[in-house]
Amino acid sequence: MDDALAMRNGHVANQMIIEIDFKQMRLRRGLWDLQIASYAAYEANIANNPQL
Repeated sequence: MDDALAMRNGHVANQMIIEIDFKQMRLRRGLWDLQIASYAAYEANIANNPQL
């Protein structure tokens, strides 16, 4: 395998790793937003129902 091909394959592998990382980041951010939203709803619930 010549150097140019090896470099190209390495680059493609890096791109895939970057894409996977990016998807995981977006997923974590989505989960984080969901947690914040559910906590806000919980806070609002307590404000509306002091007996809870």
